[in-house]
Amino acid sequence: MDYKSARKELLEYFNTGWASATPVTVGNDAKYEPTEGQSWVRINIQHSTGFQSTMGDPSNNRFERQGIVTIQIFTPQGDFGVSASDLATDALKLYEGIESNGVFYYDAVVNEVGNDERGWHQVNVLASFRYNEIT
Repeated sequence: MDYKSARKELLEYFNTGWASATPVTVGNDAKYEPTEGQSWVRINIQHSTGFQSTMGDPSNNRFERQGIVTIQIFTPQGDFGVSASDLATDALKLYEGIESNGVFYYDAVVNEVGNDERGWHQVNVLASFRYNEIT
């Protein structure tokens, strides 16, 4: 699986599992305008490291690629983070020891960010991922 295919798979996996729980934006989409009073999430994909795990003839070399997918959850302030916790629990379940189409997800954690002074309460779910590329 190459970088482009992996990125597509990472986004499709989230979109399928999340369904229509909330509106979703990807990365730093400057055009996205959240609806006031409606929870929403942002997904970020960041490759971080990798290594060559086998060596041989061309088309027989395996490279392991690794990174982190971050689901930033934004809920309206005022319910003490209950809605954010519920959505974080749902996101966490998507990434706890799962394999989907060659991408392995593991080490999922929740990080509470809190209120952002703009009316949103934020909680992040981070999960490590890895996949192999054969070149």
